[in-house]
Amino acid sequence: HGHRIGVMGISHDISKFKKQNEEFKQLKNRFEVNNFRLKNLGNSYTIKKVLKQVDLVASTSMTVIMQGASGTGKELFSRLLHEKSKRNKKPYIAVDCGAIPESLVESELFGHEKEAFTRANSNRPGLLESAQGGTILLDEIGDMPLSMQVKLLRAIQEKEIQRVGGLTPVPIDVRFIAATHRDL
Repeated sequence: HGHRIGVMGISHDISKFKKQNEEFKQLKNRFEVNNFRLKNLGNSYTIKKVLKQVDLVASTSMTVIMQGASGTGKELFSRLLHEKSKRNKKPYIAVDCGAIPESLVESELFGHEKEAFTRANSNRPGLLESAQGGTILLDEIGDMPLSMQVKLLRAIQEKEIQRVGGLTPVPIDVRFIAATHRDL
């Protein structure tokens, strides 16, 4: 009994589908996280007032500073502000300023050029450049060395940065949100 068993192969480039699936997962996760958080914020007058302020500021590119005790939702509100803004398709980067060692703050935020220091084997954009078009949260900015706060102020005002060891200014388009528990 001559039964034939055949194998048929179909080859497709699935990279497009993988990318779309990953984008879908990210959007779904953002929606679920934000929806959960918003539902659990409460309905108090204060929360409604803050949400109204978020809505007002979201349509602008204003730099924002938030002050409040640890655990009061500063990061949540900064993410919400990003999600409601025109920048929501671009990166949102949260930086814990107090967690970066003082000797690395400048390189982490502004990036560096090849050979700017030992082991700088290539150019590396910093977090500010990586947030291009989006939003960067500088959490606990009051814990950052004052000299770096001054350099950040210049970046905010001039809308450009200079990498460590670099000579050419790099333009940036970033919304800055600073958060602190300190009275600055």
